[in-house]
Amino acid sequence: MIEIDDAGFEFPNEESKWIWIAGIIDAESSLEMARSKSRTKRGYRWIPRMACSSTTIALLLQLKRASNPYGNISSHHHQDKRDGKWNKVSKFTLFSNGLRYILPKVLPYLVVKKVQATLLLRVLELLTKGPKPSEVESELESIWLQIRGLNKKVKI
Repeated sequence: MIEIDDAGFEFPNEESKWIWIAGIIDAESSLEMARSKSRTKRGYRWIPRMACSSTTIALLLQLKRASNPYGNISSHHHQDKRDGKWNKVSKFTLFSNGLRYILPKVLPYLVVKKVQATLLLRVLELLTKGPKPSEVESELESIWLQIRGLNKKVKI
């Protein structure tokens, strides 16, 4: 795990922090939902998450600072498809508790990923205090398919 140092900047106020995070989510992040093959009492294990990858660690460190105490940064090497070189890539990942904290605050400022964020908030609600597992499972599956469709790259 990467330690956060004093790099970065202070936000002038809370609203500017949420606007900045919303911009990073819209431009550089993915809001997604994974479905694990291991089954639970509810059915599948559903994993809502936000991920932001970058070769520039400074961006991710600032995102981690803004999201504290939530989120993790990890690093790995990724082979570039264009030139075949291996680049160090870092990834900031945020799971359920962090999403519960951040999404309601950034939702008014999201432009591109507002629908995914709204769907993930519904997922978090269902996973926290949903009705009977069989009723929840079909709605979770429907939301999972919607988010997958929204996250598909559109070729221009």
